[in-house]
Amino acid sequence: MFKRKKSLPTWIQNVDLGQKREYDRSWIFIVILFFLFFVVCLLGIYAYPFSGNDYFVFERVNSIFLSQN
Repeated sequence: MFKRKKSLPTWIQNVDLGQKREYDRSWIFIVILFFLFFVVCLLGIYAYPFSGNDYFVFERVNSIFLSQN
């Protein structure tokens, strides 16, 4: 008639699956954040000589901050 579902092995039953999955997800999230931070740092290092006039950029950002007050 109906096939009975095979039960999971005992070592899988003993592991708290939800907690393990949550731990894996947070660990992957931390690794991705670190990787993105690393990439942004590398891009900042390589893009710095081509950034143009730094003082002009500083003045523009400063004027934006001052105009918000």
